[in-house]
Amino acid sequence: MSYEQPNIVMIMADQFTAGSIGAMGHPAIKTLHLNKLIENGVSFKNAYCNSPLCAPSRASFVSGEHVSDIKVYDNGASQPLPQHFYTI
Repeated sequence: MSYEQPNIVMIMADQFTAGSIGAMGHPAIKTLHLNKLIENGVSFKNAYCNSPLCAPSRASFVSGEHVSDIKVYDNGASQPLPQHFYTI
């Protein structure tokens, strides 16, 4: 049986909100390539993260584990994501 794998592009940016993308409603900012991705793919208008800090939130996202389980609590002062956690 043959099937085609999906093409998945995940864009994760720091300090970059959906409101600063033309296709998501900003009237002046030009984001031509992001607009094209949004028009031809899937975008999320509401999303939630596990931590208000970027490093723990990203570690949680890529591992699928809660911040308290991976024990990454801040942006660099604590230990990095332990190697025994699988990531995407």
